[in-house]
Amino acid sequence: GIHLTGKGQSAYSKAIYDAIYNVYLEEFNNKKNGIIEEHEKELKEKITFFGNDVIINVFDNIKEKFLKTDFRLDKNYTFSRLKEEIKKGVEENTLNHRVVLAFDKTLEISKDEYSELLSILKDYEVYVLSLHTKLDFGNMNVTVIDFYSEITAHDDYLLADRIHLSKAGNEMLGFMLDQIINKKSE
Repeated sequence: GIHLTGKGQSAYSKAIYDAIYNVYLEEFNNKKNGIIEEHEKELKEKITFFGNDVIINVFDNIKEKFLKTDFRLDKNYTFSRLKEEIKKGVEENTLNHRVVLAFDKTLEISKDEYSELLSILKDYEVYVLSLHTKLDFGNMNVTVIDFYSEITAHDDYLLADRIHLSKAGNEMLGFMLDQIINKKSE
């Protein structure tokens, strides 16, 4: 009655193995959950800018104010490529929690197209730069950065092509982006 039978030895070995396994499993899950929480915290603190020339040209005025930022800039964005890039970022959980959409007239995005993007970004804090028209999205999850009103009040904010911002326009846009986006998150 002292020594274990074959069945008893198997059960005893399994009990020891399971106890050790569960200790390591709990430790692994705690580390994994910590990494996931850290990643999600990082995504909430960072910003993703999607933009074309308007952000490329204002970059020198904002780069030091937006250090925790993923700039996805391309002069040749199309709506369909932008939409796919945003969808992919949402699906793969690689998109930062705060998203800025900033495009000049070279990429005309209709209100319906913005609505499509905003529905994809429904769980994100979204900012849309209004440069060449007044934008209003009602109760949707968006903050409109109304630079259009600034441009209409200050003719010197646009270059002669009436598309691109002047030096003064870039400086003011950089200031507004910082005031609206960074100050809101504080």
